[in-house]
Amino acid sequence: MFKRMVSIALALLLAACGGGGGSQSPTNQNASSTSPIVDSIVPATLVDTKITLVDTEIQELLTGVKTASVDKTILTFDNQRLVVHSLDGRTLPSIYGYSFIKNGSAAWVTTTKGGDTYAIKLAFNDKSSGTFQETYTGFDGVQSLFRSGNFTLENKSFSLTPESIINTAFHLNFKTASSMLEPEESPVVGERFKLSFQKNNAVLVEPSNLSPAKLDANYSVNASDNFSLELRGVYAITKHTFKLNLRFDTLTSGTFTLDIGDGKANATGDFDTIKFTPIDKFAMKGRFVGASTITSSNTKITYGYEVYLPPDYQTSGKNYPVIYATDGQWYTDFAYLLDKKSKDVIMVAIDEGPKDRRMKDFLPEGSPLYTKFLKEEFIPLIESTYRTNSERTFVGVSAGGLLGAYLLSVEPVGAAYFKNYILIDGSMFGVTTAIIAAEEARYKSNNSLPLNVLLAATPQGNGWFVNEFAQRYLSRRYTNFSISNQEFRVTHDEMGPLAFDALIDKLY
Repeated sequence: MFKRMVSIALALLLAACGGGGGSQSPTNQNASSTSPIVDSIVPATLVDTKITLVDTEIQELLTGVKTASVDKTILTFDNQRLVVHSLDGRTLPSIYGYSFIKNGSAAWVTTTKGGDTYAIKLAFNDKSSGTFQETYTGFDGVQSLFRSGNFTLENKSFSLTPESIINTAFHLNFKTASSMLEPEESPVVGERFKLSFQKNNAVLVEPSNLSPAKLDANYSVNASDNFSLELRGVYAITKHTFKLNLRFDTLTSGTFTLDIGDGKANATGDFDTIKFTPIDKFAMKGRFVGASTITSSNTKITYGYEVYLPPDYQTSGKNYPVIYATDGQWYTDFAYLLDKKSKDVIMVAIDEGPKDRRMKDFLPEGSPLYTKFLKEEFIPLIESTYRTNSERTFVGVSAGGLLGAYLLSVEPVGAAYFKNYILIDGSMFGVTTAIIAAEEARYKSNNSLPLNVLLAATPQGNGWFVNEFAQRYLSRRYTNFSISNQEFRVTHDEMGPLAFDALIDKLY
C-alpha cells in the first residue's frame, strides 16, 4: 500500500511530538554528576513508567505560528524502547530508541529514529509531575516544532500488546505449514490467512488467495504477558477449534504459531495488523444487480464490478447520478452507507482486477491507459445499460485518490466529465511533475473548472500531502470550482468508510 511508503514522513511532518527552543539536552552529563538532594525527585530510570504530556502551546518554528493546545501524548518505556502514543490521533503510535540524562531537578529524554529526533526536557516539581519543553528536529537537521506544557509520571509496565483487537485484521504469513484439513481451512506456505476480529467475539477468516471461502468463527483473548496474546476459537461450520499464539515484536507485527483442529493443521510465521472500519450490513431498500465483468481492449485486463440501484429505480422512470467507486474489492459495501441514508443515486464499484493491478492502473504511468478504459469502455457501458444523468462522481481511496489527481488534471474545458471527486487520504506524494504541468496547462487554457473536489485525509496517513494538493488548487483561483479538505484522526486503513459516509452528505 502507498500508505506504508509515507507513514514515517507523515508522522514527522504532523508530529504529535513537536518542540522548539529551550529544550536542548545537556552534554557530558550523567546521573552521578547531579546533586543527590535535588536529584531525589528525578527517577533513577524510566523503565516501566508512563509519562503523560499535556500541551499548553505548540509553535511551528519555521513560521513562528503559535497555537494553544490541550493535546495529550503518552510515553511508555522499557530499558531500550519508548512508545509514543498521541491520544488525539495526530500520529500513529510509534516505537523509538531513547536516552535518559538527569541534571539536577531536570532530565532529558532524547529519541532517535531514522534521523529525526525528539528532545524532551522534563523539569520536575515533585516525583510525579512537572513541566516539559520539547523540540522536534527532522531528517534535514532543521528544528521545526516546539511544544510545551505539563507532565505527570506514574508506574506502568511496558507493553506492546493492544488493549483491544476489535476492528483489527491480522495477516498471518505462513513460513511453515502442515494440514490434514480441507483447503479452505488449511495454511499453505507462502500464502496467508486474514483474520478480521469484530465485535461480539466474531472473527471472519479469509484463508488465502487459493480459496475464495470466508469462514465465520468465534474467539476469546487472553494476554499471557505484555508481549503475547493467545486467541482461541471455534469455526462456525466445521466446529474445528483453533489456537493462535501471537508474540509482538512491534506494536503492529510479530511472530505466531497456529493450531487448528487439535493438531490437524499447524503453522508458524510472522504477522502484521491493520485497523479497519466495519460497515453494518442489513436488508437493503435498494439492491445490488449482481456481479459482472468487463475486459478492456485498452489495458487487456478483466475487471469485476457491481452495481447498486436505489429503492425506486424500477418504478420512478427518472435518470440518476452515478458514483464510480474504485477498489470495489474493498469498497462495494459503500452501497450500504448510501442505502441507509436513502441516497437517490446509482453506485458502481469496480474491482482492481488481478491482485495488485491497482498498483499499475492507479499510478501515473498507468493512469492514462486506465482513464481511456474508464471513459471509452466502462462508463459508456454503464450509461447505456442504466438510466443515468450527466452527474458523475469519482471516488478513490489511497492510490485511488492519486488516480483521481490525474483525472482532475485532464478534465476537459467546458462541461466537467466528473462533476464531483471524493478523494480519501489520496497518495498525493505520488503526484508527478507531469501531472502538475497538466494542471497548470488546464488552468491557463481556461480558469473555469466547474466541479467539486471533496478531500479527506488523516495525519496518520497522507494528510500532509493531501493538504499540499489542496493548497495548490486553491492558489490558482479557478472559477466555478470548490475544494474542501476534512481531517479524520484515524489510521489510513480506517479512512474509507468513515470519510465516504461523511462526504457523501455534502453532495446528495
